[in-house]
Amino acid sequence: MGHKGTFMKPIFVVLLAVLLMLMGLESGAAWAEEILSKERLLGPDNNVPLEIKAQRLSYRGKEGLYVAEGDVVIRRNEYTLSAQKATYNPRTGVAKASGEVRFESGRDILTGERGTFNLKDHTGRIEEGTLFLKENHFYFKADVAEKLDDGSYMIESCVFTTCNGENPVWTITGKHVKVSVGGYGEVNDAAFRVYDMPLLYVPYAVFPAKTKRQTGFLRPGFGYSGRNGLDFELPFFWVISDKVDATFYQRLLSRRGYMQGLELRYVTAEQSKGIVLFDILSDSHDKDMGDPDDVELSPFSRTNRTRYWFRSKVDQDLPYGIKARLDADFVSDQDYLLEFKKGVGGSQGRPRLEKEFGRPFEERRSPTRRSALRLSRDGEVYSLQAFSGYHQRPEDPARDDTPQPLAGLQFSLMPTQVKSLPLFCSIDSDYQYIWREDGRKGHHYALSPELRFPFWLGKYVEFEPSVRYTLTAQWFDDTLDGRHSQSREAYEGGVRLSTNLERIYGLNLWGAKQLKHRVRPALRYRYRVHRDRDELAPWFEPMDGEGKANELIFSLENFFDARIEREGRP
Repeated sequence: MGHKGTFMKPIFVVLLAVLLMLMGLESGAAWAEEILSKERLLGPDNNVPLEIKAQRLSYRGKEGLYVAEGDVVIRRNEYTLSAQKATYNPRTGVAKASGEVRFESGRDILTGERGTFNLKDHTGRIEEGTLFLKENHFYFKADVAEKLDDGSYMIESCVFTTCNGENPVWTITGKHVKVSVGGYGEVNDAAFRVYDMPLLYVPYAVFPAKTKRQTGFLRPGFGYSGRNGLDFELPFFWVISDKVDATFYQRLLSRRGYMQGLELRYVTAEQSKGIVLFDILSDSHDKDMGDPDDVELSPFSRTNRTRYWFRSKVDQDLPYGIKARLDADFVSDQDYLLEFKKGVGGSQGRPRLEKEFGRPFEERRSPTRRSALRLSRDGEVYSLQAFSGYHQRPEDPARDDTPQPLAGLQFSLMPTQVKSLPLFCSIDSDYQYIWREDGRKGHHYALSPELRFPFWLGKYVEFEPSVRYTLTAQWFDDTLDGRHSQSREAYEGGVRLSTNLERIYGLNLWGAKQLKHRVRPALRYRYRVHRDRDELAPWFEPMDGEGKANELIFSLENFFDARIEREGRP
């Protein structure tokens, strides 16, 4: 327990340094995305007339004022001003509003009880209100918020944060704040608070208010948990190039130690991108098998101090039409993903790779972690894929008999006409090399060609006989019994009767002018038999999982095709 007191000192030193340098409030930059600047608060075109709506609207000729009362809405271009009462002077361009005042312009929202806005020079002032700058994700609650010019604000006696919700984890109070969106902000008499408890005070500080990808510190994270203690994280964002950036996560956990994180991202095209995430911790906490909380994580002991999680997903287009898909997932032990489920303060903390790439990770309690590489090339009538995979056992058992598909190849040929003959040929084939650290290892191969002979019985009924041959073979090495081989052949024949019924409907929805509904009823007979009847014991997977078949199948397929016209063209 003696290390806790000494560990708290560097935490407060880091906090003080952060507040003095940057205040750590830069919003997370979207990777490879530039945020375009927009006109803020009030529209730039003074020649565009205002649109005023209200329950009661009158004009005072002597004063030259429009007076609006009851659910007032004033619009021009990109901004909307709403209130319960407002006056507008078209000569000076000044609008005064009161009662539930709300002003929306582009990415910013101002709310308060009273406000004055100049629609000509694009300035304004609101009292007892809030200001939300969406590009930076800043929330300000202030006695007075004043817009000086496009993108500059002066805020008096305020509380601000980047956290969502009514009870933010951390806030900063300031007597006087000036913010230039796209540049920096300045704050006087700043007090940093966690859950409304003051921790640090500085008389003056500068913080970034950038809206583009720029190198610098991001906003810090703070939290506390019974397992990890006080939790502080300070990310540093590095713009390596227009297509590559990296984020370094410096994280201190008072009861666990120092954790270093890395997030490397790149994008070269719409279909070529990748993210690499790595976190490593020198853990000062040993797992206690007598502690129910530790045993609840898993029934396995843990002796390693160095703990980590490496994960990555990559989509990359290669020359010659080849597409690469990489999934990597390695973890130091079986407890890591359960102990560090989320980032600082319960936040996500890192991008969700499943959402970014549309491919899932294994569940946190899964007994294995899967990594795989797939290379594919698809033509008009064929598909060729090469793949390799590895399944990690995080608990590192003494005997690991997990089958590892280290190498594989798949080739598929869609039904293709044989020269000018009324015959169509298709092929399905695959090869795998399966390796085990402890147990049988070897090769698996399957080949299945098929011939079809479709023709019409009259005008409405299609008749299609087919034959298929399937060969599966495998040969493997056993440390005890030596080398073995197995093979099995299967023959399949069938016929298919089908017809097409279709109708076209007039439609005017989502740009579609016509909708074609096609119904295809089909009746199919299928017979499948093995050449031999020997029951061969599989070493990795069933030699022929389907077995014998003698079946009659009826199906009803529905197809919908829409005709969409754009600018008069289909």
